[in-house]
Amino acid sequence: MATVIKTRNQVRWTCPVTGRRNHRTFTTPAAAAAFAGKMERDALLVREDYIEPDDMERADRRRTDIEDLLADFGKSLDRRRTSKEHRKELDRALRAFIDGMRIRSPRDLDAHLIDRYLQRILDDGLSARTFNHHRSALSAFCRWLVDYRYLDQNPVSVTRSMDHTKDRRRISRALTVDECDRLIKAAISPTRPALYLFRLRTGLRCREASRIIWSDIDGNTLKLRSEITKNHKPDLLPLAGDVRDLLAGLQLDAFKAGQPIQPDAPVFGPPPDRRTWARDLERAGIERKIGGCQADPKCLRPTFNSHLERAGIDLTLTGLLMRHTPAGGLALTLGTYGDSGALLDRKRAAIGQLEAWIASQRKPEVVQEWCSD
Repeated sequence: MATVIKTRNQVRWTCPVTGRRNHRTFTTPAAAAAFAGKMERDALLVREDYIEPDDMERADRRRTDIEDLLADFGKSLDRRRTSKEHRKELDRALRAFIDGMRIRSPRDLDAHLIDRYLQRILDDGLSARTFNHHRSALSAFCRWLVDYRYLDQNPVSVTRSMDHTKDRRRISRALTVDECDRLIKAAISPTRPALYLFRLRTGLRCREASRIIWSDIDGNTLKLRSEITKNHKPDLLPLAGDVRDLLAGLQLDAFKAGQPIQPDAPVFGPPPDRRTWARDLERAGIERKIGGCQADPKCLRPTFNSHLERAGIDLTLTGLLMRHTPAGGLALTLGTYGDSGALLDRKRAAIGQLEAWIASQRKPEVVQEWCSD
């Protein structure tokens, strides 16, 4: 039985499926009366067995406001300890879809609508990687809706992801040893030379390096926390000798200035923006684009990978130092049953071999100048 409170334009009714009392407020009396009539008709159909109670409940859940569902989806991401950066990217992609396609409830979601939205991304000239990013965000949200019975099936499963290797807009090139040395010397900030060298010797991404704190550095070992890594897994990485020297210099300078470094303080802070990066390249005399590849801020990680390969490091150790997800058998052998201390020693030996190769690539006068600094 549905009751209309005319003074508030509010409808109160008892759900014929769950037996719960609900209420809803409308802007006009006509809208409240129309909704009350619909509730009465639905209750009659359930009583006369024209509609199954489960179908009634499912239809009612599909009318849930999409904004409430987005908030609940965000809470589920928090429970899974999703990083703030990843959650912002998901929220940005979902918000663009919901606002652009005017989604109000789960019943508005269908495969044709999602396919039109994804096609619009390609028509706007965006890359295949952006297409896949928006598709994965929509798929994650729709999977959550299916798990909580707001949808019967995932409409994104009809679409297919694109091969981004065939549509790469920005290809980062690896820097040479000489270019790396010039880049470090060209950075005039107190912490930026250490940041560049740190990323060149560890292969960390921009966001990962910006979230490193001083307590993560334990002597000659870097402890990566799960909340700062892209794959949300902790790891141990060895630090090269020149990196340790620069970090020790930063600590000594802070101590001399009467401002001792706190353990929870960030080591480098936010990464440099594109303008600062371009100025450092210009001062270092490094060409930004060569043969369709460019020296962007992301190129320090490919440079680390390239130097490891050229130094003759085993591909298994290269993948582990780059923290690429290995095959299941390799993860089981080295991760679950392997000796973590012995594996760290092998990584440290690989970094030592990398340092020896880098030293062999420098000219004698460059080595003397580097040591004098």
